[in-house]
Amino acid sequence: MSRIRTYVAYLLYVIVINRWSSLLLGIETVLFILLLIFTDFIAIVRDLNFTKNVLLSLVAAYLGIKVLFKAFNVARNFIRLFSTRQDLSIEEAKTLLRRGCGEFSFADIQPCGHDQAQRFEPFLPEIQHIQQPIFRSKTLDEMLRSGVDFTLIKNPKKLKNIRRIIRRNNNRYLYILRFHTSKAMNASVKFFNERKFCLSGDFDFHNKTITYHKGTYFDSILTNFLYSKIVMAGFTDDRRVYFDGTVSYPVICTDKGEISLQAQALSQVNNHAGVSTIAFSDDGYMVIYRQGEDTHIDSGFLVASGNGSCDWGDVQSASLLNTVKFSMERELREEGFVKKHHQLETKVTGFFRWIRASGKPQFVGITRMRRIKYDAIRAMEGSKTDLHFDNSVLNRDRLLELVHELLERKDLSIGLMVALMALQECIEQDPDSIYDFLYPFSK
Repeated sequence: MSRIRTYVAYLLYVIVINRWSSLLLGIETVLFILLLIFTDFIAIVRDLNFTKNVLLSLVAAYLGIKVLFKAFNVARNFIRLFSTRQDLSIEEAKTLLRRGCGEFSFADIQPCGHDQAQRFEPFLPEIQHIQQPIFRSKTLDEMLRSGVDFTLIKNPKKLKNIRRIIRRNNNRYLYILRFHTSKAMNASVKFFNERKFCLSGDFDFHNKTITYHKGTYFDSILTNFLYSKIVMAGFTDDRRVYFDGTVSYPVICTDKGEISLQAQALSQVNNHAGVSTIAFSDDGYMVIYRQGEDTHIDSGFLVASGNGSCDWGDVQSASLLNTVKFSMERELREEGFVKKHHQLETKVTGFFRWIRASGKPQFVGITRMRRIKYDAIRAMEGSKTDLHFDNSVLNRDRLLELVHELLERKDLSIGLMVALMALQECIEQDPDSIYDFLYPFSK
């Protein structure tokens, strides 16, 4: 069923991107059927009598050939989805190149002037010995932790601009998407095109607003995740660059050689918002697990209890905080850790921009699972069984020790790592507040 859903998602996305040619194919198909009916084209071909309705017969024949040719291409693409092209590979770019700045790495990228004014700073955590640069703002994190909300303002133009870029070179973009789809289908990996809540602009600290738009997961695959990659074609002796995504990476180079990430409002990437929340059971256990191999992102890594992204259906009125909290709690329920009737309480603890994903926005938090014991979580049908802790952290010193131990590991997802960093900061800055939030019953 998941293979069918993956293919249907791919096909619908192709139709949307090629909307005019898809519309034309539909019109041509309808005209061809009508001409078959009104010209009795089948009888004409059978009797080889083309003198009757000559013009209409020629038009019907022309449309028929076009429709069959396009139908053949659709069928061929469908068959190719079940076999991954062997000479194509997608590699993580090590460096980028820009005129005036020369060659530089992702670690060299700095926050732009707007982000610097909001106290965004670069951090360079390592995951499996690979640097994963991120930007974080102490000011923004403190605002989110204290409950400051941002009013959501819809941006109707952002998705149109992104789709316009994809359509300009749709043959290559869609070929790369087909490669992803084929690879996912053959490996039985979940690869669906859900509608996503995306950030269009930057945080306005003065007015407490931020703009957003509706995008899809495939839009992010072809922008956020592709622009740090290089697609190679050919075999060992004849390797060549098929598509260099780094050319479109949203970076600014000044005449002085300064390299900065574009503000969210200016970057032409989808920027669907990611979420990662660390859940704690009622008897004091931190719940994290290892992501399965059937996922497209973070497979094989330790991830937070609620790990994923904001769906379009998660939007709660005009409230950013409520939207993010709803997404975190939905992800927890989808992972099978809690049921619909279970009560959850979530605190947003931070935000970061993921540099290797073109500055993709990510939120982190912690969630208290009320009246849910750790043993009940393990026994719950459909829950993740590869949980990683068998000791309670009710002792506040043990909680901080556990966070430190985890941060030493090299198999954490970027979302879990930043969620742990934010939790560590919360404990160090105001231990009583964070401890009372997680374990109010222990007083």
